[in-house]
Amino acid sequence: MVEKEELLNVLGENGELVIKKPDGTEIKKITKEIIEEAENIVSINYEEGQKEIVVEINHAKNTGILNLMHEKAILPEYKTRDEIKGLSELTVEGTLQETEAIGAKQAKAKIQLKETQTKSEAEISNSQLIAGKTNENLEIKTTLVTNDSNYDLYKNPTIEVEFPEKVQEVTIKNVSLLYGEGLAKEKEEIYQNEAGRKVAKIQLVGEQTSHAGTELVKGTNVILNCDVTVASLEESENHQVQVTCTNDQEVEYYNEGKNELEVNYIVTEEMKQQDY
Repeated sequence: MVEKEELLNVLGENGELVIKKPDGTEIKKITKEIIEEAENIVSINYEEGQKEIVVEINHAKNTGILNLMHEKAILPEYKTRDEIKGLSELTVEGTLQETEAIGAKQAKAKIQLKETQTKSEAEISNSQLIAGKTNENLEIKTTLVTNDSNYDLYKNPTIEVEFPEKVQEVTIKNVSLLYGEGLAKEKEEIYQNEAGRKVAKIQLVGEQTSHAGTELVKGTNVILNCDVTVASLEESENHQVQVTCTNDQEVEYYNEGKNELEVNYIVTEEMKQQDY
């Protein structure tokens, strides 16, 4: 990645930045036309994955500094997660080849390694559930957070929404998926767990291959729309809906993969009067 204005300033009208494999095979050529189509950052994806690249700058108009930012990943076929935990840093080496204008130069940089986590977030559309009736079109949105390299990508994730006691029935009306990024919905079901509570389980399939999202859209959104029937009560009560996400990748979970949502069972004055 490189900033758009920085690149335009150095390359000018006819300059080009070329990314190659060590054997000379071209991966990507960046020209003025491609730069102008970008918003703020010009990005290059190495679809096959590259251990080593060669960067060429040809026909540059101006002298300047280009800050090239690279995102790197240690693939599971090279190191297991337990082996990676024993590493504290990576060393990256770069070589600047001599030309008529500049001399040869070598440089090394050390990158500190930090543990990544599988993270999810959840929110509920209405935390006030009326006791003694069916609360229609309740929405619970789960976000699989992948908008930063500090977070794990997802493979075949599951989402389980455990409803608290005194929820008598849950009917799934719809499950929608936004910003799938390689994931797709496979199935959904309602079952009763060992504690006697209703659980809505959503199974996704697929594997994410790159980090995506922004501060506003942090990752894949899974939206459960359902009708929830709460038992009749004498007094209002507070409870929690627990949302648990799993990831088939070899991962560490943020908060054990769990999110708790506060809900209130509300007993209306009309219902209280009916009890007398």
